[in-house]
Amino acid sequence: MTENSRRKFIKNASLTFGCTILPSYLTAAKNSKNSKKQANSPLPPSERVNIGCIGVGGRAKSVIPSLAKDGAHIVALCDVDFKWGSKTIAANPQAQTFHDFRVMLDKVGKDIDAVSVVTPDHTHFTAAIASMALGKHVYVEKPLTHTFEESEILMRAEKKFGVVTQMGNQGHTSTGYHQFGHLVNKGIISNIVKMEAWKTPSLWFMKADKRFKGAPPTAAIPDNLKTYDLWCGPRKVLPYSNLYHPFDWRGFHEYGMGMLGDWGAHLLDFVHDKLELGLPTNINATRMDDHNHHLFPLF
Repeated sequence: MTENSRRKFIKNASLTFGCTILPSYLTAAKNSKNSKKQANSPLPPSERVNIGCIGVGGRAKSVIPSLAKDGAHIVALCDVDFKWGSKTIAANPQAQTFHDFRVMLDKVGKDIDAVSVVTPDHTHFTAAIASMALGKHVYVEKPLTHTFEESEILMRAEKKFGVVTQMGNQGHTSTGYHQFGHLVNKGIISNIVKMEAWKTPSLWFMKADKRFKGAPPTAAIPDNLKTYDLWCGPRKVLPYSNLYHPFDWRGFHEYGMGMLGDWGAHLLDFVHDKLELGLPTNINATRMDDHNHHLFPLF
């Protein structure tokens, strides 16, 4: 091979195959499937699923370790308030941190294969659709979205962008779910004409003595939540209240979905799925105690 043809070959090869220097947060993955002796062996990029996590506190403190335990690599952690996810951050020192998921997707999106969305209900849709539009597979905690229309859009987006999606509903994989399915398949449960589901009072808005009239009491935005506008996301930026963050948002129309979106996703799931009920044709509320413009009903 002449010197000239050798230089030409190297030039063409570099154009064809490229030369990539991977950032440190990608090369730090560990193979947790291997034995303890091999636990510190880096996984090659071709065998690794890189995940960007939107929401690191609350429920995410359980979801993120579950996603990572089989070898998935946490590339980025995003939350409007890291105070409630400090342990998650400490457990993933290789991950970059962001307050805005849009910035996360801009900065490290090219290195992310999948995204987990574990945030309050009202921001599920925006985080999921932005990720799917970039070709990222998504895992979203239940309830999938804040409105039915948002869910329909995500179902269409899954097909449009050709991504793999999953809604996290742990009851859907429980023993009770499979047991109910066996009973239906064997004909033991059949000809159902009525179903009743209920939830004993647990959260504050389900207790008469904890409820209030009108808007919730306001408070100064805490130092750890200076990105309160990002917390509100696509919904109204209402005056801050300590009842919104980090958890009690569930009781408010603007940000949560009450018990129907919380436990209803579990209690109604068995029958709806195994009996293939499809969409309802008619919905009527027979009782709404203490209904108001801010809180979900007491009953």
